[in-house]
Amino acid sequence: MLYYINLKEKTIETRKTIAKQALKLFEIGKKPSQVIKILEIKDEHQRLIKELYRKFKKGEKIEVDKIRINRKNFPKFEEIEMSENTN
Repeated sequence: MLYYINLKEKTIETRKTIAKQALKLFEIGKKPSQVIKILEIKDEHQRLIKELYRKFKKGEKIEVDKIRINRKNFPKFEEIEMSENTN
């Protein structure tokens, strides 16, 4: 269980860091595809970049500290628990 919590926290921190960097790049005129390339964003975080850009363009408030994990790409606790038991 501790492994799962640590993995989740690390993933959230990674997403927050990506978001902060992406917003700085948006402010200087970069597009999502450029940001993805510059920051070498993995597939699981590309949707985050696109969503941030959409909000940025609309002038919506972006609260980086409230960014969470993408449940589609993040394993469920049961999946982690099963993989730990097989190792």
